[in-house]
Amino acid sequence: MSAFDRLVAAGRELPDLSGVDWGALPARYKRYPRQGVRLPYPPRRTRTELGRLGDLLFSVNGLSRLLWLTDADLTLHHGTPSITGSTTPSIAVPGTGGHGDALVETARPIPSAGARYPVELYVCSGPEVPGLPPGVYHYDPPRHALDAVRAGESRTEVNRALGAGDGPVPELIVLLTTVFWRTAAKYGAFAHRLLGLDAGVAAEQMLQAAARHGLPATLHTTLSVERVDRILGLNAFAESTVAAVTCGRSVPPSTAPLSRPVTAVSPETSIVGLDHLADLAEVHAACMRAAPPPPEPPVREPWGPGSQPHALTPHPLPNAEQPPDAEPSPNAALLTRRSTLSGYSPTAITPADLARVLRSLHPGSWVQHLILIHRVTGLPTGSYRYDATTHTLLRIGPRPDLLPTVPPLLRKEYGEAAAVLVPVGDYAGGGELGHRLLTLETGRQLQRAALAAAAARLACRIHCDFPGPTLLAWMGVDTSSLDTLALMTLGVPPRRSVPADLCFSPALE
Repeated sequence: MSAFDRLVAAGRELPDLSGVDWGALPARYKRYPRQGVRLPYPPRRTRTELGRLGDLLFSVNGLSRLLWLTDADLTLHHGTPSITGSTTPSIAVPGTGGHGDALVETARPIPSAGARYPVELYVCSGPEVPGLPPGVYHYDPPRHALDAVRAGESRTEVNRALGAGDGPVPELIVLLTTVFWRTAAKYGAFAHRLLGLDAGVAAEQMLQAAARHGLPATLHTTLSVERVDRILGLNAFAESTVAAVTCGRSVPPSTAPLSRPVTAVSPETSIVGLDHLADLAEVHAACMRAAPPPPEPPVREPWGPGSQPHALTPHPLPNAEQPPDAEPSPNAALLTRRSTLSGYSPTAITPADLARVLRSLHPGSWVQHLILIHRVTGLPTGSYRYDATTHTLLRIGPRPDLLPTVPPLLRKEYGEAAAVLVPVGDYAGGGELGHRLLTLETGRQLQRAALAAAAARLACRIHCDFPGPTLLAWMGVDTSSLDTLALMTLGVPPRRSVPADLCFSPALE
């Protein structure tokens, strides 16, 4: 069995966290020795070019939220009945007003597997942003600042690595990197599945933030990783580039010479030499050597045994009858989206609300979507496949009783959800690079769905902590060439006397 096959197999099983040294998990932030530019704060009160750049970065990786975790929240999501036994890095706050003690910790606008946040952001800029000299900068979330990595014009070199050749360059290039050990220290080989999801979520958030500012933006997921890593001065097996977003109009490059890269204060841990991550290192090396992207692997229709497409009952979903500007835009929820911490109110949602979420999914990608309908007005409970081309739900079969197979920490949330979105695809069909692109696209689609849900005032939460093959088997789906890529519960947010997730008000005004 190859290293890639072993990683795919590990991604189909639940990770074993029993041996995790919770006190030794690596920091979730990176810092360089020289601060380049302090960005304007609060981000959304500024109207300058530098302020707009700061808002783009803050909308993806900024410290924009406070989590207020009570005993009940910790028991539900960490399996810890008391605050003193929690391993979540946070501040203990004595109880007031009869609510008991709580833990308060900072969080970012986007979800991340295990709250590990492995994605870092780097900006390649020229003279077009007043107050920001041409150079390469690293975004420092705790200080909301740009750390100087290299001085001079870098966009020409990065443009070549993106396959764009010489000539005009974008006003801004934002590079997204992945710090392997930050997630792998907790999840081991299972991190291979999670890193791509986190990168896809961050990439989609960046595109939505650019759209909010009216900036043209393009996502690049196939690039010369080795060349970009060298430009950033990275050890490719500790931290490596996974995507780039080019923003703004095309401009002539500046003539400022490019200096040598600066080394971070605390270099990230390389996965080379770690025996339990040898497969991850080998697969990453294969991705860097890969030629142009593989063709999209054919995804088999997820019909159950003996079922044919013409025999499935179609359920058309409502189309948008309102003018386009009457329906909330997903990017309006960039900073208000949050993962539910207390399950859901077991209340039905409307087909129109479900349709808003599903319309955010793009047809024709590597990813297909199954839906478990629990409580949607007018729709029979059951397992469905979503046809994004016709905006129709096709009923595969009855709703399976999955509660016995759902991990204990997910049972309450799963049982109260109005619907469960299950993206599916073929993990192994596209090889090493295809797997990375598949998980990245899955993260993008789930983030679009999460933003659409927040804009419709619904709550949601993304999961990978469930037995995927068992889930598909209970739904009556052929698992010979399909994998569950993730799972997103969706429903009506619960009412609670103490808000669990607070946005920093300055960022919203």
